[in-house]
Order: sequence, then C-alpha cells, then structure tokens
Amino acid sequence: MRVSTKTRRRIGASALAATACVSVLLLGACGPQATPGEQGAPSASAAASSRQASAEPSGRVTIAPLQVDEPVGYATEVVTSETIDRHPSAVVFDAHTGLLLVAHEIEGTVTLVDPDTQTTLASVPVGSGPKSIALAPGGGRAYVANSSSGTVSFVDFTDSSASVVAEIPVAERPISVAVSPDGAIVYVVDMAGATVSAIDSESRETLWTSPTGARPVGIAVDPATGIAYVANRLDNTVSIIDPEAQLETGAIGVRSNPSQIAIDSEARRAYVANVGDASVTVIDLDGNELGETIQVQGGPSEIMVAPDAGVIYVIASNTVTVIDMASFEVLGKINVGAGLTGMTMDPTTGAVFVTGSTDTGDGVLYQLG
Repeated sequence: MRVSTKTRRRIGASALAATACVSVLLLGACGPQATPGEQGAPSASAAASSRQASAEPSGRVTIAPLQVDEPVGYATEVVTSETIDRHPSAVVFDAHTGLLLVAHEIEGTVTLVDPDTQTTLASVPVGSGPKSIALAPGGGRAYVANSSSGTVSFVDFTDSSASVVAEIPVAERPISVAVSPDGAIVYVVDMAGATVSAIDSESRETLWTSPTGARPVGIAVDPATGIAYVANRLDNTVSIIDPEAQLETGAIGVRSNPSQIAIDSEARRAYVANVGDASVTVIDLDGNELGETIQVQGGPSEIMVAPDAGVIYVIASNTVTVIDMASFEVLGKINVGAGLTGMTMDPTTGAVFVTGSTDTGDGVLYQLG
C-alpha cells in the first residue's frame, strides 16, 4: 500500500457548491448531446420535458479540489489472488460480518467468502443470472438482481450461512440493484424495459416504476438526499430519480456509453464511468452539473470511490486505474488480470477486492493493497 505524500482537508458541501458556481465554461467537445429515451408512462410526461432540457450538456462547472486531514494510503499492487467459485459477476463487502458476498452468474448462486483466508464459507442458490448485489444498511440482508429470471432475491445471511427468504418477480431484465439510505426501498434497474422500480423492503411489493433513458445499466443512491442516479448507455445520460416524485425528474448528458456510477456524498460528487470513450465524468450533485472529464485507458466498466484515501478506483479492461480526487490525475494502473467483473472495498483497512474470470470460467478473487 502506497502512502500519499499529499496532505488534504475535505471541504464542506456548501463550500463545494459555492466554488462550483464561480466558473462556468462552454462545453463544446465535452460530451455528445443526449437523445432522450422513450417515456413509457403517462405520469412521466413532465419528466420527459425535464429530461430533454437538462440532458443537453451546455455547460461545465469547475469543481473544487478535495482534501483530507492526514496522509492515507491507496492500493498500488495485487497482494494476493485465489481461486473462488466459477463465473463471479458482482462482489460487495459487508462491514457487519467482514465477509464478501459474491454473485456467480452462470451457476445462479451467491457465496460468502472470508477475505482473510479467501475461502468460501457458504453458497446459496438465487435466481438465474445474478448480476448485482446490494446490502441493507442494517446488515444481515442482501438483495440480488437476477437478469435471466427477471427477479430480485432477498438473501438473509450471517457470518457462516445464507438463505433466500423471498424471490420477487420485478422486471424483464433486472441488471442492477441499490438500496435507499434508510433501507426501506430497493431500487431495481430493468435494462430491457428502460425503467427503475422501487420495491418496499418489508412488504416486498413494487411501490412504483419510473421510465429512465435508453438501456439503463448502473445505479447509485445519494445517501444525503436519497435521490437515485441511473446510467443510460444508449442515450449517454444519467437519469435523476426522485423518490418523492416517484419518477425521473431530469437527466444529465455525459460522455459515450455510461455504465456505472459512484457517489461521494460528503463531497457532493458523482463519478460516471463511460465505457464508450474511456473516460470518467464528474458531476456536482448540488447543482446536477457537469464537472471535469478524466481520460483513462481502456473501457471503464466499474468505478468506486475511496474518500479517505482521496482516490477513485476504475476497472478498465485488465487493470484497475487509480485517480487522484484532488487533481483528477491518474496516479497509476494496477495490472490485475483478464475478465474483471466486480470491485469492492473494506472501508476500515482500505483493502480493495476485485473479482474476475479466467478464459475457462474459473473465478478469481484479487486483493489489492
């Protein structure tokens, strides 16, 4: 683990918003103009109008640098790599148990993996084609989006066992899942239907469904506001989903083929991985305005923020690129391996875990440090 030589202090959200309003530049080549997707519900007519207006990338704000109090470390190399179950498609770290939950797409299972020993402690069948996992904020429960069976599995787990307590039909092709800050709502993105659905985590009923842009893929929820942001690959936008309005209230035009979103709520930033033109777009969450565009090599498919380390981790092809939050410069690339599919982090230690598959489908768990 490398120790940064920079000493940073994190500025507050109000200072960030004030600084963001100081300098507005013409975008020009900053990104392609978005083509709004079809809006499938009559109640979304107002959102469709808002989408067309807000998706035009007409300006860029200068976002203030971030700082943290003490020098901290970030990952610079692969520390270990071990074989796990086949075809891993997603991974999350559970802070309550200290375990990793890994989805396996072809097998239709979720496994509990001890990151210290990198051994599998339990395996539970879920729906077909699990592609995404989200954790309940209180611990002990995971939600799994099953893209082939059109369901979401509710999985209860401990530090040694796991069981499916419900499997809810929700969409044609659920591709990603996220949870509201209070754990009351489970958001499910349907890539085929171009919608996001809100499921009550207690009653397990679908509360409402909102259209998004074309071919939505990734979703992230702002812990401070509860607003969800959805990356739409085909119309190069990020949908703004307001849970109070229960629909898309606007869209932000970004770069080519946005795939995943990561949010740093304290700094009021979102980072969007654009696989189409090998870039990361920075969004000011207070104004939902475009900030910097960071170029990376390869097609960025996964993105994760590490605020305490002052960096962003991006999976791009066979590498993990490390980006400095203060300068938006690429600090380095870690050569990991082929077929990388997921990434998560232990916030206490800063250890980064990456899943991948070999050419023959064998699963690999990499630890970076």
